[in-house]
Amino acid sequence: MKKIFKMLLCLSIMLIFGIKGVKADIGDHVTLTKNELDGVWAYHYLNGDMWIYINLPLRYANDKLVYCIEPDVRITTSDYIIYDFNRSGYSEEGKRKMELISYYGYRYDNHNDLKYYIATQDLIWRMYAGADIRWTKGGEYGEEIDISKEKNEILDLISKHNVLPSFNDSINEIKINETKEFIDTNGVLNNYDLEYSDNLEITKEDNKLIITPKKQGEYIINFIHKKNYESETLLYDNFSTLTQSVAAFGAPTLINGSMKINSKIDINIYKKDKDTNELILDEGNKVKIKNLDTDTYIGDIYEFENGKLTLTLKEGNYKIEEISSSYSYSINDGLSFSISKDDITKDIDFFNEKIKCEIVVFSTSGDIKLDSDFEVYDLNGNLVYKGRTTDGETKFYLEYGNYIVKEITVPNGYILNDKEINLEVNDITCASRVTFNNDKVIMPITSKECNISYLILFFLNIIGYVFTKKIN
Repeated sequence: MKKIFKMLLCLSIMLIFGIKGVKADIGDHVTLTKNELDGVWAYHYLNGDMWIYINLPLRYANDKLVYCIEPDVRITTSDYIIYDFNRSGYSEEGKRKMELISYYGYRYDNHNDLKYYIATQDLIWRMYAGADIRWTKGGEYGEEIDISKEKNEILDLISKHNVLPSFNDSINEIKINETKEFIDTNGVLNNYDLEYSDNLEITKEDNKLIITPKKQGEYIINFIHKKNYESETLLYDNFSTLTQSVAAFGAPTLINGSMKINSKIDINIYKKDKDTNELILDEGNKVKIKNLDTDTYIGDIYEFENGKLTLTLKEGNYKIEEISSSYSYSINDGLSFSISKDDITKDIDFFNEKIKCEIVVFSTSGDIKLDSDFEVYDLNGNLVYKGRTTDGETKFYLEYGNYIVKEITVPNGYILNDKEINLEVNDITCASRVTFNNDKVIMPITSKECNISYLILFFLNIIGYVFTKKIN
């Protein structure tokens, strides 16, 4: 192939420029150097017959490691010229495959062993039609060098070249100081370097990524495909002599990816009684959370559990809107709050007031209105209210519950109504009326004659008493 190519090239140049004054070089001259590898021999076979054998060295052009790309041609000179790789006779597809072999071969991560260099050169040579190579430690029938493991590893990496970590393009929510692990099920994480913010702590262990946000915000972790040592692929040859072409391979086209981390903080909302400041443990407390910056609601309806609701939110302005409250509590009108970028956590007290129903107590005696004292007790015997009627009436307020109302004093001339009245206060019986009706005290009725006789007898007794005293 090369001989025909060189003949056609020379003929073309001669036709264009004439025989005299032809310059073969179209680039800079370089000197090809080598570093001999003792005891490493390559035997090349074409169609079953040994074609050529060489003692394999590492070769360099201007300090760039190069690989031989023609197994059927010896290197006959150290004077080489730089060409564009399209002069090699290989297609763009072939060029890309060689770049991949070189990229994942010798000098890739943990590929510094000599066997990886042999494996890389072997795979590049085998792209040449009909090439077959045996590697030995000396002589055609010397001990063979087994590079199957290294070749398979390089080919496996090539097969995954366009594969990104399984969590590529993912969006993940992680709380501040929370640690999450991400396993790359595609097994390619080690092919990538990471770029990320200082506000993230990241550890990479093989195909596991361990992430801990230290500050709230939205972060991008970029997966940057590791680059090779050369920036471009160059061909080295000297078309004026019959010598093997060599090439320095740059990195193939690389794909990169990323994942997003939304770092938020824990918001703890505590449902409390406004009067006692104690947690409201009853069920039925439900709220919605509105993002005031976007005028949208966060998630669905949230329900408190044991008086507490924990949400994970990012920086912004929000409002708690109550949908329902537990029995006997009125609904809160809502509470606005803000999260700053410096917040690590936030505790919010969300208060509710007990519903208090108007109770009216009447104290009467027929049509007469009395000023009386009364007391209200809960079922445990605790005094919860003490009051007095004025002009037969008074108003006060009680929370939902069961009570006993007692009248304790009435004006003189009236009989205390000692009946205990049971009172249940709830959403149906709110605004209840309690009436104590007290009977009037009645004096005994006597005749006028009896009264006069009684007075006469009284005075006679007094006169008898005085007379007796004088005699004595």
